[in-house]
Amino acid sequence: MLGVLAWLSALVVVIGVAVGGRDFGRGAAPTPPPTVVLATPEASSPPQDDPVAEPNARISMVHGPMGVTVGFGSVWVVTAADLRLRRLDPENDTLIEIDLPFAPASAGMTPLATASGETAFATVAGGMSPAGHDLLPLVAVGAGTVWVLGVPSADVLVGVDPSTGRVLGTIRLPAPGTGIVSGPGGTWVTTDAGLLIGIDVARGALGPTVRFGSGRVAAAAGTDATWVSSSDGRIVRLDRRGRVTAMIDGGGGPIAVDGGSVWVRSGRTLIQVDERTGRSIGRRDFATSGDVSIAWALPSVVTLDYADELARVAPREAWLAETDRTLWLCRPDRGELWRIDTSGSARH
Repeated sequence: MLGVLAWLSALVVVIGVAVGGRDFGRGAAPTPPPTVVLATPEASSPPQDDPVAEPNARISMVHGPMGVTVGFGSVWVVTAADLRLRRLDPENDTLIEIDLPFAPASAGMTPLATASGETAFATVAGGMSPAGHDLLPLVAVGAGTVWVLGVPSADVLVGVDPSTGRVLGTIRLPAPGTGIVSGPGGTWVTTDAGLLIGIDVARGALGPTVRFGSGRVAAAAGTDATWVSSSDGRIVRLDRRGRVTAMIDGGGGPIAVDGGSVWVRSGRTLIQVDERTGRSIGRRDFATSGDVSIAWALPSVVTLDYADELARVAPREAWLAETDRTLWLCRPDRGELWRIDTSGSARH
C-alpha cells in the first residue's frame, strides 16, 4: 500500500444534537429500481505520456467528477455527471446502476471547476478550501449503509441500502463535508469548517456536532472510538456521543489507526499514540527517522477489503481504492474506471 500511494501521488465543544434530514426507514421518496447491466472491461494501453501505469482493464463510466471505494463485497463508484451510484461485482463484472436524488446546493455553495474541467459543488467561504475532485464526490461504506457525498451537493449526505440499492434518504449537513468515517465509534462527516458532524443512522438524521477550531478536521475509526486530528493542533478521542475521552497536543494533519496505534502527521513530525491509553508514545522528525513512508502514506496506511463494512479514515483520496491485490482508479478525464492488478498476476 505504501509503495503504490507514494507512487501515485483549543477546547473541543459539543455543539449539540440537531435533528434534520429524513428518516431512512420511513418517508423516503420512491426511486427507480436499480438497473443491472454487464460491464465490458477492455484491456488497453494509455497514451505514452500518461503518467499512470497501464491498466489491466478499463470500465466505461461517464466523464466528470467521480469517486470509488470497496465494501459489502463490491466496488462502488459514484459519478456526478449523471447522478448515479454504480455497484460492480469484482468477480463477474456485473454492474448495477442506482439513480441518486437531486439535492440542490444550499446558499453559499457554488459549482467550481475540478481537475477534469467539469463542476462539483464546493464552498468558497473564507478560510475553507474548495472540495475538488480529490475529495468529492465520494462514496463510503459503514453502519450497514453506502454513503454518497458531493453528488451534486457537498452539504447533502445520501444513504443507500447496499443489499437492495434503494435510496434510504438524504441528510442536509450544516457545513460542506469532505469525508465520511464510520466504525465502532459512530458515523461522522468531516469538514473544512472545524466541524465533525455526527450521523444518527437509526433515525436518518443529524447526530452530535463537535467543533474543533475553524479549519480542516480529519478523523479515523478506532477499535471502540473515533480519533480526530484538528487544525487547532489537537489529537482527540471521541466516544459515540461526541464526548472527549482523551486529548493530546500535536494534531493538524492526516490521521489513521493501525495495529493499536494512532498515527498523525503534523508538519515534519510523525506522532504515534497508544490507542488504548490515549497517550503519546512517539514523536519523530520523519525526514530523519526513516518513517517517511508511513508519514506520506497517511491517511491510507491500511489497504481496503471487499468485505469492509466500515470507513476507516476521512478525508481521503476519493478517486482511488486499493485492496491487497487490485487498485481501482477513477479517470474522470476519460470517463472510465481503471483496474490495475498489483498482486503480480491478473485476475482474468
